Order: sequence, then C-alpha cells, then structure tokens
Amino acid sequence: MSHAVGQRRFLVAEDEFQRWFEQVLSARGFDDTEAQLATTFATTAALYAVETHGARKLLHLLDDEFRRSQSCHPAVEHEVIVNADALEVWDAHLKLGPAVAHLAQQRAHELASRAGVGIVCVRNTNHYGWGGAYALQFMQDGFLSGNICQGAIPIVTPIGGNQPRMGCNAVSIALESHSPDCPFFLWDAGIGAVSWGEVQRSLLDGNPLPTGCVVDKHGQKTTHADEAASLLPAGSIGNTLGMLIELLAAQIGAGDPRFRSAPPNDTPAGEPVTCSFVHFCLNLNLFNALPFPHARSRAENVAAMAESLLDGNGSARLSGMRKWQARQRAEEAGGLLFSTESMDAFRHETESQGVPFMSDVREVQVHITELHVARK
Repeated sequence: MSHAVGQRRFLVAEDEFQRWFEQVLSARGFDDTEAQLATTFATTAALYAVETHGARKLLHLLDDEFRRSQSCHPAVEHEVIVNADALEVWDAHLKLGPAVAHLAQQRAHELASRAGVGIVCVRNTNHYGWGGAYALQFMQDGFLSGNICQGAIPIVTPIGGNQPRMGCNAVSIALESHSPDCPFFLWDAGIGAVSWGEVQRSLLDGNPLPTGCVVDKHGQKTTHADEAASLLPAGSIGNTLGMLIELLAAQIGAGDPRFRSAPPNDTPAGEPVTCSFVHFCLNLNLFNALPFPHARSRAENVAAMAESLLDGNGSARLSGMRKWQARQRAEEAGGLLFSTESMDAFRHETESQGVPFMSDVREVQVHITELHVARK
C-alpha cells in the first residue's frame, strides 16, 4: 500500500539551474557545446529526481575518478572510426561522458530514423551518469531508445569470485507505453544487488544490508556496511548481464577492468583506464502498417497491452512509474527539486569555481508517494 510522505526539497527554476551549471562547467574548462549538452543531461536527471547520478555525481566524478585517472579532457572532439550504415563506432578521445553520450544517443536516433535501427558504440570515454536521461530524451514519437555502459570502477565481484572485476554496469531502455497512468516504460538498472549509494546510506543510518548483496575484502558475504568492499551482482541475471557488458565493451577496445579509472602511474603501458558505451535506437513506426488485434493502431495495441498487464492486478505498475511521478512533482512545483545534499554540493562548487550562485532557491515541502520496489 503506497502513501505520501512529506519531504524537504529546494526548488530552483529550470533556466536558473541551467545557467549556473553551464557557468560551472565553463569555469572547469569545458567548451560551450560540452557545457550545454552536460547541462541538458543534468536537467533531465533532476526532472526525474535522479540526484545520485545527475549533476552532483558529475561534479564528484570530475574531482575524483576523472581526476585520478586523467580520463576526461575538456574541449576535445570525438572521432567516427567505424561507419557501417546503421552502426558507428566512436573514439571519444576522453571527451566528457555526458556530452558524448548525448551526441551518441542522438546519432543512434538519426540512424534509426533512416535505417530502422541505429547503434553507436563509444570507446575511450568516462562515466556518463544516469543512462535513463539519454533514453528518455530520444524515445518520443515512436522510438525505442536505450544504452548500456561500463561502470567507472570495478566494484562488483562475480558470483563465486573473491575480487571485484566488473563495474556496476547499467542498462537503460525507454519506450512509450501509451498508458494514461504512466506514458513510458523505463528499464533502468545497474547489475549490482544494491548500489554503492545504498551501502553508504546503511553506513550512515546503522541498519544492516540485505543478505547476499555485498562482500568484504576477503570475498565473504556480509551485511555490515563498514565491512563492505564490493557489491555482489543481482543474482544470475545481474552476473550474466555484467559479464556481457564487459565482453561487449572489449569488442571495441576496453581493457582490463582492474585498471579502469586507475592513476596512470599505476597502470601498465597501453592499458586503457576508460569506459565504453553502446547507444541504440529502434524505429517502432515501421510497424504501424502491420495488422493489430481488433483493428487497433500500434499505439492502441501497446496501450491495451499495458492495461491488460495491470488492470485489476493489485498494485502492479509499469516500470518507470516512480520516475514519471517525480517529473510530475517537478512540473507541479514549477522547477527542479533538489535535496539538501545536492544543494550543499552546489554551494561548495560555487565557492570553488568562483561563479555566482543561483539567485532564486526556495525551500519547499513536497509529498512523495512511496512505491514498493522489489529486490533485484
């Protein structure tokens, strides 16, 4: 049974946040296009209340993984190194992850518009944050849009192993559901049984972690956050998916995951320290001329499928409902909603980069309907 809980948030006008974030990235040396594209990503993440992998995460990455590994260079251009009709491979040349990810998802959409399907693989880049942002931006008007990525650091220990050898690799796929309750379906998941953010939260609140989610430095399962050294995958599916993403990344030049995001001095000569992405798009409009049950259109048939899955079926809901509700909250509030943790990080960034802070920030109470989320 879901119920609404009042929570404190800080409300910022969308254009106000965008101006500030672009100034921050410009102060860090990124060019106008990179700053604009990364700001589009950060704004989308905020609209859907994804703060752990949005603006705050990007700022952290710039000062941590990216700086340590020297894997992100401002003001560089990607290069198309394979062009095969509906498939391209790009060398990002260490371009900012969210900027090159946006361009790759856009290009996959363009290829699918022309050829029915589009795939863009990106090598030699860095963490792109929340993949759902790019999938949702390009799924409108009859397209399935998605991406998969390697996690920035090896933090997942394969089943039966005792050392982390996989990133918390992620998959995001979005398409229109044509449902009045939630207009899209979104699969957005990392391969870990929990996220590292959940480990950190457990460490702060003192609650034990679920059994079978993390291991200690010896590879032994533990429920104590202060003993957690790496994550376990989300069962056999998470394990298999994690390995699949690593093997796919290897097809375009990814290296030993143990050195991903490692300092250059700790890395063998010629060993990549970067991430790889795959962005894809499918033009569902090509199916419009097919015959559908009861003389429905394709969109009507998809809506009927969504209804048949959920109607009279307890509290079942489409994957993506929580994100849709978050967007509705933001639109009703008239801006972007951020937590205290994000606002503190933004104020610190303002001071460190010497840019003016957002001028209109208001504290508000929002009511968030808590929905049951099944364990992976």
